[in-house]
Amino acid sequence: MLDSQEMNAASGAFNLCCAEAYTRFIELKRQKVHPGNMTKERDAVESCSANVYNGIQSSCLEQFEAVKSCLSDNPKSWANCAAMRRDLEVCSVKSNLGELK
Repeated sequence: MLDSQEMNAASGAFNLCCAEAYTRFIELKRQKVHPGNMTKERDAVESCSANVYNGIQSSCLEQFEAVKSCLSDNPKSWANCAAMRRDLEVCSVKSNLGELK
């Protein structure tokens, strides 16, 4: 289970590396599909997110820790962390995490 700091730090990587799963899930929510009928899509989002998080831990830990630290130091000025977020996103894409593998 990720805490809010980890979720915030990894959110860009999740969006890039799990774009298809996230898009399918959000579209069903937009259509107000009953959650019980979205099990496959929810599982895909969870699986992809877990894959990306594990990949970040093994391939992009330095960038991830830098983003977490920056967000913690700048709780009201997240724009200050844009360069570090970008570094984490680039590492995630280069590492072929999530749907990119």
